[in-house]
Amino acid sequence: MLVFGRVAGAAEPGATVFPVPPIAISAGELGGDRDFLRLDVRGAKEYAAGHLPGAVRLDLGALVRRCPESDPAEAACLRAAFGALGIEGEEKIAVYGTDLEFPARAFLQLENAGCRSVRLLDGGWKAWLAAGLRVSRRERTLKPRSFGEAATRAVMIEPAEALARLAAPPQSDGDDPARLLQVLDLRDGGDWTTVGYAPPPTFRDGHVPASLPWDSRAGLPGDARLPDPRADRSAFERFGPVAGATVDPTAPIALLGEGLSGARQVIAYLRLRGMGLDVRVVRGGFAAWTAAGMPVVRIVEPAEIRALLGPATVAGNRPAPLPILDLRDLADYDVGHLPGAAPLPLGLLANGAPAIDAAVAARWPKTDRAREPLVMLGYDRACLRGRTAAIAAAAAGFRQILWLRDGMAAWRAAELPLSR
Repeated sequence: MLVFGRVAGAAEPGATVFPVPPIAISAGELGGDRDFLRLDVRGAKEYAAGHLPGAVRLDLGALVRRCPESDPAEAACLRAAFGALGIEGEEKIAVYGTDLEFPARAFLQLENAGCRSVRLLDGGWKAWLAAGLRVSRRERTLKPRSFGEAATRAVMIEPAEALARLAAPPQSDGDDPARLLQVLDLRDGGDWTTVGYAPPPTFRDGHVPASLPWDSRAGLPGDARLPDPRADRSAFERFGPVAGATVDPTAPIALLGEGLSGARQVIAYLRLRGMGLDVRVVRGGFAAWTAAGMPVVRIVEPAEIRALLGPATVAGNRPAPLPILDLRDLADYDVGHLPGAAPLPLGLLANGAPAIDAAVAARWPKTDRAREPLVMLGYDRACLRGRTAAIAAAAAGFRQILWLRDGMAAWRAAELPLSR
């Protein structure tokens, strides 16, 4: 996969210099530019006690109640709501608060409505006070206006669309690259990088095929500040399931949390936008994904696979009762494989869903793919073939995918029987 160019500090030979969109604005910059519409997302009491001169209070709670994220028409509702507050969408907007979460939420909602120029006061209200800038107690409201034409940026993505774009990547260089999609799972407090490539617990118990766990709040400098965008992207460019395999910066990224957008989702959206990446949020998160019956991958251990196969299969006396695909090369499969497993080497796996169809139909033609699990394994923890196979299995109609991520190495370490 393509690796991001290094850009932090002095440019390295051959490095790709990427554009960084202006997201954060310092107190000094904002204080010297009166063209910004300043939006205060703090509570009513805090706003009344003192705010930036000319600031308008944005009640995020009322906004969420009026335009719930669960509604697919949320963007249109937000445009009407912001128009009622006097926001047209064309003006320059600066948002601030006392932390990072609520300004980040306002940033996402403003962009979701179609506002074209939204910035965050770096360091928020405390940074403004620390800079010794003027404070006002005069309340300001705007006359309702008609919200202009929305920008074309996509902020939210429905679970069904995410699955379609995940399971149907381009097949050749001439295909539309917009169909690619990468999913970042934000539900855990850690990711594969911080825990030695061991999957965090929530992710292990079930995740979107080929998604990657990422802790969006790790590395934040605190005090309602964002990391330097170039340094942040240079760190993110090294993110992946194993060393040397990283996310693709040319493909859109979908963010998936537990349910409706919480702190991790809105902060992740803000950070990745600051890195110059194409990012959107999966509406309803993992709860909506599973409620819609979408495919889920669960990471399992050898003991669970052995129990599913049953004593007769493990002893080699009966075919496997459920599809189990060995993703290693044929030569290694022939040396020894899980009892009842069918081979699906890399050369065939490259064909995607048709390869899964053929392998399953040959040995398990009566499998109910919507209800029965599919088991897959590769070599060991560093083998990434399971991620590719999970996408193909989802496209082939499987909804329960069991991944022995530590592969044949774990099966051998458990001293379980092999077939030849």
